[in-house]
Amino acid sequence: MDTFLRCDSVVSLTARLIDGTVAPDRRELVELHLLVCPACLSHVGKVRGLRAGLSSLPGRPAPEHLLALATGNAAAGATAPTIDIDPTGRTSA
Repeated sequence: MDTFLRCDSVVSLTARLIDGTVAPDRRELVELHLLVCPACLSHVGKVRGLRAGLSSLPGRPAPEHLLALATGNAAAGATAPTIDIDPTGRTSA
C-alpha cells in the first residue's frame, strides 16, 4: 500500500471521496494528503460546492421529442459519438 498520495491521485479520487465510495484505506490517505496540501483541499471544496449547487437546481423533464429520439437510438443499439480533442484545440469526430 502507498504511504503517500500524489495530487493527481487525490484529484482522481475526489468524486469517490465525496460520494463516500472510496475504499477506507484510500480515504485515510486522501485525508492525510488534504491536511498538508492546500491546493487539493481547495479542489475538493470546489467540487463539493459545485455538486451542492447543481443538486439544488430544479429538475426539468426532457422534451418529448428528445426522449423519443433517445429511446429509438437505444433500441437500435446506437452509442454516443466520440470526439478526440488534440492539444491545439482542433476536434475530429
